[in-house]
Amino acid sequence: MNRMVIILVMLLILIPIDNNAIDSIVEEKSDVHHGKTLYVGGDGPNNYTKIQDAIDNASDGDTIVVYPKIYKENLLLQKQLALIGIDYPVIDAHGKDGITIMAENCIVDEFKIMNGSNGTVILSDDNIISNNIIENNNHSDVRSAGVYILNSVRNRIINNTISYNKNGIILHNSSQNIISYNNISGHIYWHGIWIINSIGNNISSNSFFNNDFHILGSSSHKNSIYQNFFISLNGSVLSLHGNINIIYNNTFKYLTGIWISGINDEFIYNNASESRIFLKGENATIKNNILRSIYIEGGNLSQFLHEISNNTCEGKEIYYIKNMHNIIIPKNVSQVIIVNCSNIIIENLSFINTAGIEIIYSSNVTVANNVIAKNGEGIYMLHSNNVVITHNKIVENSEGIRIIFSKGIKIVNNNISSNFRAFFWWGAFFCLVKNNNLIDNRYEHEIGNSFFNFWLHNYWDEWYLPVPKPILVCIVIPKLFMICPCFPWLNFDWLPALKPIEV
Repeated sequence: MNRMVIILVMLLILIPIDNNAIDSIVEEKSDVHHGKTLYVGGDGPNNYTKIQDAIDNASDGDTIVVYPKIYKENLLLQKQLALIGIDYPVIDAHGKDGITIMAENCIVDEFKIMNGSNGTVILSDDNIISNNIIENNNHSDVRSAGVYILNSVRNRIINNTISYNKNGIILHNSSQNIISYNNISGHIYWHGIWIINSIGNNISSNSFFNNDFHILGSSSHKNSIYQNFFISLNGSVLSLHGNINIIYNNTFKYLTGIWISGINDEFIYNNASESRIFLKGENATIKNNILRSIYIEGGNLSQFLHEISNNTCEGKEIYYIKNMHNIIIPKNVSQVIIVNCSNIIIENLSFINTAGIEIIYSSNVTVANNVIAKNGEGIYMLHSNNVVITHNKIVENSEGIRIIFSKGIKIVNNNISSNFRAFFWWGAFFCLVKNNNLIDNRYEHEIGNSFFNFWLHNYWDEWYLPVPKPILVCIVIPKLFMICPCFPWLNFDWLPALKPIEV
């Protein structure tokens, strides 16, 4: 019986593959191509040995069916052809571009494209790249990719596995392309998708795993990124620089997050992330996201004025207000961002493992009796004045209190401990630091260009003498003889406490 099975298997192997047996598959995959069908690598009559020979002998509208073998070729498509693989024939590009498409309306389906500079280069419009395995195309400089789309529109990159190339996909000066249902992974030194000077592309329903940047966009606008799944163990992010990009219904796992910079009118909504949004731009809309935190940077007020609402972290609201006055912050919040506000009270709250408290272009703010722990910055003040920080526990943050271009800040009766840096100040004036415990901070302070500040009766855990404690201030004079020298200056805690203070 076993001998009979073996004989039957051998007979099946030796029987030539009938080209007609796959015609229905070919017709389904190339329904827009109604010319003749050519075959490569089969055992029947009229088969070609090389794919390029079949391409050269084909006409617009023809279909080329390729049987599973290894083809060490670099293909050039200058005709409207459907290139259909059966069981993933391998195109080994041996260090050059695997497939270059110069004609419009071409199809490349079910190939394994590998060992090239670029896997597939698209220099034309309305092509379909689908159901392929595109991997290990990394034999060139940083601007090479599994799929490189240059100066082209309306191409569709659908249901491919794209991995371990220099970059996964590059969109360069291209628009209205669709990238969907792909698995894009393992581009650990470069990017899953790199969008350069490109407009109006649609990136949806893809899975990204362990890329350096999952998606990196530079000077690119009006792109839609939605229903993608991002996962990474090494801090990779989605980073965009452009205008009116839309990011929604995506899921970010582990350390991934969203970094938006230099932009206007972005829309970010309905995303779920275990990390945070970093935002630098104007007039963004951030709504209905589940996040770790939102961190806003900017050099002027307009870069902090956004539409931010209904975002949560672990069921608590990420609380953002702008242009408001006489407000007591509600209890069930995970983070507070106040912009251009006055007479605000933040008290009896916990801010743990988020982004703490941001006080931006605001005045007359009281921060009292809070626990602020394990954040990037515990309390961040920018262009603000008359802020009172008292009776807080500020612990295990990267920076306990950051003050930038602000004045009249009173820091009194706080426990500031186990932070990487207790204070980071730049351009802080007329501030009072009194009766605080500074314990087990790796660095006590980094202070630059800050004047007329008064320190009194703080407990410093590494100061044991009943004499004023010096506090180093760096005075930077910009562009003095083309350099920015730092001149040391001293403040003093005039009466340092010699034991911890009851606060």
